[in-house]
Amino acid sequence: MSLKKIGTLKEGRVNTVCVCTDNEGDKWHTLWEVKKHKTARMLMDMQGASPFAECGMDGERLCILLAYEEPRPLGRFYQGSLYTWEERRRIYENIVQACVNAAVPYPLLYLLLKERCINIRQDGSMYFTYYILLDDLDTDKAEKDCAGLAAGLLAELMELHGRKEERSCLALIRKKRKRNAYNSFTELAHDIKFIDGRKRLSLIWGRIPYPEQSTKDKLFRILLLLTAVFLAAAVILVASQLMFGDIPLLRAFSAAVGKIGTESLLK
Repeated sequence: MSLKKIGTLKEGRVNTVCVCTDNEGDKWHTLWEVKKHKTARMLMDMQGASPFAECGMDGERLCILLAYEEPRPLGRFYQGSLYTWEERRRIYENIVQACVNAAVPYPLLYLLLKERCINIRQDGSMYFTYYILLDDLDTDKAEKDCAGLAAGLLAELMELHGRKEERSCLALIRKKRKRNAYNSFTELAHDIKFIDGRKRLSLIWGRIPYPEQSTKDKLFRILLLLTAVFLAAAVILVASQLMFGDIPLLRAFSAAVGKIGTESLLK
């Protein structure tokens, strides 16, 4: 296929990223020109699981053709503060689904996530643009590494645009990321389901329990609540004593037991 370069987007030590068109000029492509033979061999070994539309040698360079779509970077076009919690959760789920459906080897997906090459369409679906430099390509990167980066991206979005519905999910993601506990996108997708405004409204204990809390945390919150109730009752009793000279509640109780049968207890 004969291609016409439109422009160069990135240029690094290992590869150059360009945008080009075919002969008719009606279809655009992303083009990687790989200059390093070692990286070229790594990519060819990955080809069976890669989104390469076409590849071939151009002199000393390996040219790889990939899909092109007009960029709509998530960081610029996502307006989470204008969405409902259901819409925000759907966006988070779409991000994870885009990673699962990307059909790229994990070493490449890791770079796509690291460089934040994820984009959002107007309907809320996600896609990747392949504007990455391959200088740090590491064939040892696996799903666990990619899931960790995706979790970090979700945490950032929740911090910037989230509301109370995301609070428990955000705390859980932070906790798991700190322990490097995400091994798959399935686990991340499962944790996103904790975002549910309806469940939060039905909780009797307010913030108890959050899914990230330990048993000790839950017990401590319950004891703290009980202590607050007893303290409030004590303040009311002391205030009654100071204002009325006695405690109305005890006076009512005394009146109720002042006489048993035919005998008065007040004589």
